[in-house]
Amino acid sequence: MLMFDHLLVLFMVALAIAALSITLTRARIFKPVRDSLAERNYLLFKLVSCPYCTSHWLAALLAPCTIFGLTEFWLVDYLLTVFILVGLSALLEGGMMNLLHMQEHYIQELEEELDSLRERTVR
Repeated sequence: MLMFDHLLVLFMVALAIAALSITLTRARIFKPVRDSLAERNYLLFKLVSCPYCTSHWLAALLAPCTIFGLTEFWLVDYLLTVFILVGLSALLEGGMMNLLHMQEHYIQELEEELDSLRERTVR
């Protein structure tokens, strides 16, 4: 029963990570932040423009809340938990984006952002 409880916690945290990463990377309310970062720091811009990338950082932040002793070493537990959370949240993100019909719009936005960045670097 204890293992089921831990898996349930992982699933719930992964769901939160999926929702947060989609919100941060796709929501219009955060577009000014993403645009500002694009002008200031390209690496940070990429980290808040990709749901998959953002989920890594969120999982790294939230993993300590979910570590449940898979091995004898806390660092191994932490890393395993991070990637379990990333994997689960990636599956959930894909499902959520497909459910919300965001995939095509997301790809179009990425292409537009790439074109815009190419134009800026050419100038």
